[in-house]
Amino acid sequence: MPLTHLPVFLRHSGSVHAHYLLNHHHVSAIPSSSLLCSSRSAPFFGFGVRVISIRAVQVQEPGGQFPAVDPKRVPPPNFKSQFDFYRDKNARDIAQELKEDADEKDEDNMTDEDRYDIYEDDASYPSNDKVQPHHRDERVVLREAEVSIEAAEDFAKREKKEQWWRMTQEELAKYQLQADLELNAIDQATEYYRKALDGILRARQGASLGPTRRIIDSWYGPFRDSINAAVRKMSARASSHSLVANLKLLSSDKLPVITLHQTLGMLLANTEGVPFMQVAFAVGRAVQAEVNFERMKAEDKQAFRSLLKSKSGITVTLVNIKAKYTLKKHDWDSKTIVQLGAFLLKHLMLSAKIEKNVDKVLSKANNLAVSSSERQLADDEYVSAFVHYYKFYRQGSTTRRQGLLKCHENIFKYVDDGHVIKEVLDARLLPMVVKPVPWVSPTVGGYLYVPSVLMRAQEHQAQYASLWNADLTTVFAALNALGETGWRVNEEVYHIVKKVWDDGGGLAALPTRTDITFPDPPDDLDTNDESKRTWKKTERKIRQLNNDLNSLRCDTTYKLSVAETLLHMDFYLPHNVDFRGRAYPIPPHLNQLGSDMCRGLLVFKEKKPLGPTGLRWLKIHLANLYGVDKVPFDARVNFVDKNIDKVFDSADHPLDGEQWWVGADDPWQCLGTCFELAKALRSPNPEEFLSCMPVHQDGSCNGLQHYAALGGDEIGGRKVNLVPSDAPQDVYSGVATVVAKRVHEDAIAGHELGKLLDGKLDRKVVKQTVMTSVYGVTYIGARLQIHNALSDKDIEWRDDDQLYHASAYITNHTFEALNQMFLGARNIMKWLADCARIIAKNKDPVAWVTPLGLPIVQPYVKNQQFLVKTVVQKVLLSDPRKDLPVNTIKQRSAFPPNYVHSLDSCHMMLTAIECQKKGISYTSVHDSYWTHACTVDQMNVILRDQFVELHSQPLLHRLREWFIKRYGKDGRVEFPPVPERGPLDLQVVKQSKYFFH
Repeated sequence: MPLTHLPVFLRHSGSVHAHYLLNHHHVSAIPSSSLLCSSRSAPFFGFGVRVISIRAVQVQEPGGQFPAVDPKRVPPPNFKSQFDFYRDKNARDIAQELKEDADEKDEDNMTDEDRYDIYEDDASYPSNDKVQPHHRDERVVLREAEVSIEAAEDFAKREKKEQWWRMTQEELAKYQLQADLELNAIDQATEYYRKALDGILRARQGASLGPTRRIIDSWYGPFRDSINAAVRKMSARASSHSLVANLKLLSSDKLPVITLHQTLGMLLANTEGVPFMQVAFAVGRAVQAEVNFERMKAEDKQAFRSLLKSKSGITVTLVNIKAKYTLKKHDWDSKTIVQLGAFLLKHLMLSAKIEKNVDKVLSKANNLAVSSSERQLADDEYVSAFVHYYKFYRQGSTTRRQGLLKCHENIFKYVDDGHVIKEVLDARLLPMVVKPVPWVSPTVGGYLYVPSVLMRAQEHQAQYASLWNADLTTVFAALNALGETGWRVNEEVYHIVKKVWDDGGGLAALPTRTDITFPDPPDDLDTNDESKRTWKKTERKIRQLNNDLNSLRCDTTYKLSVAETLLHMDFYLPHNVDFRGRAYPIPPHLNQLGSDMCRGLLVFKEKKPLGPTGLRWLKIHLANLYGVDKVPFDARVNFVDKNIDKVFDSADHPLDGEQWWVGADDPWQCLGTCFELAKALRSPNPEEFLSCMPVHQDGSCNGLQHYAALGGDEIGGRKVNLVPSDAPQDVYSGVATVVAKRVHEDAIAGHELGKLLDGKLDRKVVKQTVMTSVYGVTYIGARLQIHNALSDKDIEWRDDDQLYHASAYITNHTFEALNQMFLGARNIMKWLADCARIIAKNKDPVAWVTPLGLPIVQPYVKNQQFLVKTVVQKVLLSDPRKDLPVNTIKQRSAFPPNYVHSLDSCHMMLTAIECQKKGISYTSVHDSYWTHACTVDQMNVILRDQFVELHSQPLLHRLREWFIKRYGKDGRVEFPPVPERGPLDLQVVKQSKYFFH
């Protein structure tokens, strides 16, 4: 029986979820001839009730051909649906309507078909202690029991009055395309990874794989302890075994690594097992090779250097062959080798354990809401990780047996689970051609198939656990607003970029497609050591530059291929956050956080008329992109008007004209704006011209703006445009002026470096240091920044030592200028750092909750790693414990910048939510806010209001109260008082037109 109106479909393994496409994905009538009952699965497209599987077939409809839904394109079986619940106002409204309809019927006469539909959360729903009650109350719970096709059809008929339930053919085609894009990305990553994996396993290097390394980390300690205990026991005997002498030839750190590497390398490549004697011999030979390697290093330097230069690489066989000709008593007999290998395998089998119920363990390991204590198992829940068994076979008339060693089947599950995760994480995800799945929990949102997480904080269980106990409603709303902003590829810019790239690149920051050529070697290369050293240094530098160019070429090629894929299509960028709360697009290769080329390729999906002020903002935007952004708005407009002929020339002849646009700070964005401005000016009525160009409004050293607002610093606030002024204040120029004045005074006093640098400093020298000072840049980091800036200046340096001292000299003056100009900010930075030091000294990580309710736990711990070098490889072993001690220095130095980052993310998110409420297209690059030209004025009002509202709260006092409550319960931990606030009136920010500009 055909289905007339059906919510769209989900799932694998014989049954699928048919889910609502709520307010975010409108559904129109699906032709009844398009959907037939089937026992096969169909792709997932939305949210809702579970029904038996459905398939779609191609039919010809008046509007065109209905796209086929391929029933084979289903999620792999290890991808469990992330859509366990969905919370949305429309969903709750529907649930309430259905409940009211049901209440009108006589309960005794209600059929199963009446009861199967959505019901709201009640006591019958299994409790989830990891989700707060208010989350459970608001979400719509979907019943797990399967229902018949007839019931689904009846449900659809009763609800066909809901127009937004229905999906058009075009929308269904987009969902099919999105499913294909995601699954193809996974397929490609899987194919590439498995091909590399196959080669690694054939080479018996399985122990070097990431998923295997995690197991080795957990086995290493117990295995080493078992060997040491056995050696001590045998050494205590009166007649010590010769085996002990051989074991003592190597350090106890190396024996476990050699054994694990050889054993896993062989067993992972042969799942049915390997003869025990063969493994024991291989392990013994590897130990022998390590002993010979160390002996050669100590006894025969020439042979050792020759071994290191081997073009085929260092192997066990090569070391033992080399030792045969260079060392005395180099060889061991086969009995000794096998005894040694068998001894090590015995203790490996005694100490290496694997969980019995590995599926349950992996389920907990992949569940971010499960705490580390819940992951721990009792001793009786482990079994030996390696299995020794006998295989019987006939040899002539005799029955013989052979001992084999193999990995426990759960090891393969563990490793395979790691491979699957690696394959998915390596998938090169594209932007989405449908709106992202709304965020409703820390693990529900983003892509349709590919699992996504709200926060980028891998291996940080404390952070993940805190997310499940927090009210993240506002954070979800902000990320959903960012994700719903539609985009298109700027086709005019794309075709110019493609033309330049096809012609060899090298224009407007595109990398050249030809390598830098090596100069001819000097004539005295073989006779002059200094000339030889200089030549080799130049050669290394050019080789590194060519390697960098190759990486840039690959990156550019891939970004252009992504843009080509999305030409003529609307697309969306799902977002998540880092551990500080800063939002980032999940698809990495074409987004607004990318390079100038990436940004130049992006325009809004929606076109809006410029209106009365849009043309002016478009001109201001062009001036900003060209680098004319330190003057008043009128001067920027005048700059564009004076160069309007060059703007038209750039739009009409981008490659064969004057190429004025190439001289811009952001050339590709400048070119795109030239195209847009030229079309607007040539249109009959510019105010009615439909523009899709994003216009940026950037903060003025936004970190210092937040510090000035926190401390009420009027002097510092004036320098970063919190206070109204007739022209934008440039904090970088301000600091550079103070530094230049001090250098000039030193020059008059006869200071050598002062005389050298007098009159040669500008804002570019100090800009990066000033920008990063608010984020905790160290003296060494600042000196390197200024070193790089000075090296680009047209100054004749006597030698590198003089440049080093000059950079240190300017760094000192820069820090002194910052202390003088931003005393309030420095006091707050010091207070934050002191609080972090107190917390970390108490062996706790610094944690806080942002004004939007996002819990943050700094992840910095002392990751106790040590390197073990063997003949075959270098192994970096990590402490598998989760309760590692905190890194006190890192906790202290990182807290001030991380706290400010968490505040600027709150400001951005509040602006995003308010813009969405007012129907304004919006996105951001941290402290750069983008919208249409016609809505810049509206966005400017919103972002100022939200900043003032955010900082009108006693943020630092609340932070101190939080610290006292969390860390000072016993009264032993005391936190210093909050620095006294200055006289800055935050309300003046609303009148500061250059606050963001």
